Amino acid sequence: MKINYSSLFFYFLFFLYYGNNEIYAQHNNDSLLYYYNTIVSPKEKTDLLIGIQFYTERVEYTLSLKDTLESINSLRMVTIGQFEIGDFLESEKNIVRTLHLIDEFKYGDTLIESKLGLYNQLGRIYRQSYKYQNAIDIYGQALLISKNLGDSITLLNNIANIYKDLESYKNAYDQYQTILEKPEITSDSFKYAMALDNLGYVQSKMDSADALYNLGKSLKIRQVINEVPGLFSSYKNLSIYHSDRNDNVKALFYANKAYDISKKINNSLFSLDALGLIIDLNKDDKMKIYKKLRDSISKQKQLNENKNAFLKYNVEQERKKTEVFKLSEEKEKRQKLFYQSLGILIISISLFLYFLLKSRHKKEKLQEVYTTENKISKKIHDEVANDVYQVMTKLQSDPNVKEHVLDDLEDIYSKTREISKERGVLDFKNDFEEALTDVLLRHNSDTVNVVTKGISSVQWGTISNLKKTTIYKILQELMINMSKHSQASLVVVSCSQDRKKINITYSDNGVGGDIKKSNGLQNVETRIELVDGSITFESEIGKGFKAKMSV
Repeated sequence: MKINYSSLFFYFLFFLYYGNNEIYAQHNNDSLLYYYNTIVSPKEKTDLLIGIQFYTERVEYTLSLKDTLESINSLRMVTIGQFEIGDFLESEKNIVRTLHLIDEFKYGDTLIESKLGLYNQLGRIYRQSYKYQNAIDIYGQALLISKNLGDSITLLNNIANIYKDLESYKNAYDQYQTILEKPEITSDSFKYAMALDNLGYVQSKMDSADALYNLGKSLKIRQVINEVPGLFSSYKNLSIYHSDRNDNVKALFYANKAYDISKKINNSLFSLDALGLIIDLNKDDKMKIYKKLRDSISKQKQLNENKNAFLKYNVEQERKKTEVFKLSEEKEKRQKLFYQSLGILIISISLFLYFLLKSRHKKEKLQEVYTTENKISKKIHDEVANDVYQVMTKLQSDPNVKEHVLDDLEDIYSKTREISKERGVLDFKNDFEEALTDVLLRHNSDTVNVVTKGISSVQWGTISNLKKTTIYKILQELMINMSKHSQASLVVVSCSQDRKKINITYSDNGVGGDIKKSNGLQNVETRIELVDGSITFESEIGKGFKAKMSV
């Protein structure tokens, strides 16, 4: 579990500051969770109305306390609720008001995520109001401040969707292609499937031969991850694809699939959409269901127009139930919260210190191992290898010494230097990528072909010297093990980077066999564990040897 110490400390100070403020305490009880859920997870439309009224009053209340941050958060909840009930004009006004509060806030520069959320919502309002150019402009402003790849992909997808609404398929195609060209997109199955589905739809309208392939690929991904709303979109777009090509049998098949999904997620708008597809293809009894759903939605829109009187009544009743507390109960609750917070803070600091010291001990232990290896390497080179070389030099001048003796001594000298080189410490003044490639390709020969992949794609400058040394030593150990035992003719070493994690795969086509953790493999496991990495081995007789490690 990852502990956020800064947040924990903030809430501790928050309690100390507001602990004696009776009015503020009443606004920060368990009822806040209830009101939050009325906006983000409403069970009925009336929930949204209750939530909007609560947060509207909370905005003015927190502003009176000069708590700008809480005012911003509460006003954002108001804008979300107003958008969900279709009150786009008021939602837009309050978004602008929230952005002004952020600009005036002392720490407004830190609220990037809040700004992105507001820009994104404003874009949704403009799209629903058919102000397409305004939506594109606001998404463009959001892209300028976005620092997160996931946010950028969402914004690009929103822009592309607007072009799709406008039937400007070439512009939409360019946006979806931009998304799919980002290397990180394939690691997010949800966003990858969404981009493929949207691209396939646009390609179908452009009569591209790749349309059906991308629509089908998106559907398979969504089936694997069981992304139900996404399945609806895939079935809908496949139905449109076949309908445009007059294949009514397949179009009807996918339209019915979309309808089944809409019932599964209990979304009337989705059902209406799917039934519209079916009605376009054939006239049957489902027309009655379609009309019933349409009338129901029209009625609901009308109820939204008459929301104010009902809102005032319900919010007043809810406030009476949730905000009337006795003074003694509030005091006891605050004391309990104080001791709980203090206890959590002490435990958190203790855990942090424990893991910090444990991690530091591991690093010191591994550094000690490498220092010892370096001393041994230097001693072998400076004393043993040099002594052997001196003996060779003396014997070369003696005509009575047989040549094979000199050859044996030369072999010993070469092996001694090789051992010294294997156990020596890397010189990080030199290029690590070049050193790693060299230790691998050193084993290239007439009988062994060594192939490397992705070494240059890793940002080695961001990796600590300790981890780089460990990677180097482990691959060196595996290559030595291959040369001695595997009888391999092909070795492949591939590297990739996922943020700060390095993934490396070693595989050869050697004789393989049951894995017995000799000193070499045991050393490999020990090294990787000391830098909090992991490694697995796979091998069968006649099927080579494979090792996968992450650091």
